[in-house]
Amino acid sequence: MARKANAKRTAARKGGRKQKGLSERETEVLKLLATGVETAPIGRQMGISEKTVRTHIQNILRKLQMHSRVQAVVYAFRNGIVR
Repeated sequence: MARKANAKRTAARKGGRKQKGLSERETEVLKLLATGVETAPIGRQMGISEKTVRTHIQNILRKLQMHSRVQAVVYAFRNGIVR
């Protein structure tokens, strides 16, 4: 039973939910960014502060080795994180 659960989690990560070491929360922030949601509304929607959203965005950019939100959004579309 545990093996099946682990296999499902691994498959889900490979399916775009976990990319380049992004956490599930970072992936969620990236999806919202890619759909045009700004920092404050992301925080309200996720139940976190704007500062935490900005920290997630900084971590996303660092992990993806990118310099702007626009680059991260393009990455999200090209890699199937957002459709």
